[in-house]
Amino acid sequence: MPNNDHKVYADQNVKGEAIWKVRTGGRRGDVVTICRTPEAAQDIADKLNIDPWHLDRGYTRADRIKAWNSSNQKG
Repeated sequence: MPNNDHKVYADQNVKGEAIWKVRTGGRRGDVVTICRTPEAAQDIADKLNIDPWHLDRGYTRADRIKAWNSSNQKG
């Protein structure tokens, strides 16, 4: 069941460039990730609101080995 725990907030990095932070728990909540475009940040927030473990999927050792083998095959 989708929730609304993850939201996007505009901010600036140390260089003064615009960044968008995906936070959980409101404006002062924990930063989950930082994006360079609002569209990318909103996309990640939407996916995290559907599946809180979205960013952890596909990062097992077996998944990384499989991806590396697929990208480095000759032929």
